[in-house]
Amino acid sequence: RTALCSGISLDKPVTATADDWSAEGDSCGMGPGGKYTMRDMMIGLLMVSGNDCAHVIARELGGVDTTLRKMNDLAHSLNADDTRATTPSGLDAAGMSTSPYDLALIFRAAMQNTTFREIIAMPNHTFPGYPKRADVPGDVDHPGYLMQTSNHLLLEGDPGVLGGKTGYTEDAQHTFVGAIDRDGRRLQAVILDTTVDHG
Repeated sequence: RTALCSGISLDKPVTATADDWSAEGDSCGMGPGGKYTMRDMMIGLLMVSGNDCAHVIARELGGVDTTLRKMNDLAHSLNADDTRATTPSGLDAAGMSTSPYDLALIFRAAMQNTTFREIIAMPNHTFPGYPKRADVPGDVDHPGYLMQTSNHLLLEGDPGVLGGKTGYTEDAQHTFVGAIDRDGRRLQAVILDTTVDHG
């Protein structure tokens, strides 16, 4: 239950770096002196697509190249042959590819992991803050905050929702992979390349 791939404990403390909190795209808001665990990183990654969290996880797994090799080896082992990861976070980059079929395969495999199932079913999580910086005049403490899932099916309490993962990049547009229980049967949905009206 506390294990992550390659035997990393989810209870392992991690220290954020400037490279982490300046990662491109969505972030969970890490900062210097913050006290985080690998569990916080996994929750931030899955709940709100925290690219700062993806940056930390990749470092803990041995670096970007090692992480990408592990990701692509796993996809290959699942016969997800249309999938090629070129960034640990899933942000657009040359050569990145996947398909709805592959995402269904990968999500089905992930659902075999108890910790994954628990995290994608969480409506919220208190993400740790960090102290004020002495080298920044006028800085103040940055308290933790209640981070909320971007999966509205879960937030709205649709019956049988097991959880899912939302996403967005300029190339992929809005995406979603999720699962629901209907009369004891697990049904999956994969949606790619769509737009969402926030109006």
